[in-house]
Amino acid sequence: NYRIYLGLIAIVYSYIAYHVIFTDTMDIGRVSTSMQYWYRNGWTWFWTNKTEMDPLSALYYYAIGLTGDTHLIPAISILITYGFSFALIYKCSVFYNLSKRQTNMLLFFFMSIFVFFYALSNIRIYMCFAIIAFFVYMELIEDKCHIIAWPFYIASIFFHYACFPFVLIRVLVYRYKKLTGTRI
Repeated sequence: NYRIYLGLIAIVYSYIAYHVIFTDTMDIGRVSTSMQYWYRNGWTWFWTNKTEMDPLSALYYYAIGLTGDTHLIPAISILITYGFSFALIYKCSVFYNLSKRQTNMLLFFFMSIFVFFYALSNIRIYMCFAIIAFFVYMELIEDKCHIIAWPFYIASIFFHYACFPFVLIRVLVYRYKKLTGTRI
């Protein structure tokens, strides 16, 4: 039942994120203002002018923005961020056979250091980091999800360019592991 509780916590945080009022200092505030301009100029203008740097994030914003409800962007992003983070906590607790007390301490530690407002304000980077962390754990610790992880790694680079160094480190670890035959 613990994963159900973690899922409910992620849904509650997503609900809170949906009801946050955007400010100009938040990434989503700037994006939601820009999105109105994107839609006025049409799909062709958007595709040629807004997809060169981080094409997947631009498409993510554009697709969700088509609903007309820009509050869905932070809600979905927070759900993904906390969902992958909590899934990682749950997987660790099962893999290392942690007691409920130890898992609660791990959850408390995560909730204490992971600032909700930063994840809400800087939507893309925290979402990508949570996904990368989950798949790195699954690959390097549990030795699973090898084929599934790589599309997520590559997609994260096209979602936010700051993910490139982390994916590069993961590639280097893969090469090192393959050459030496040892587990890092």
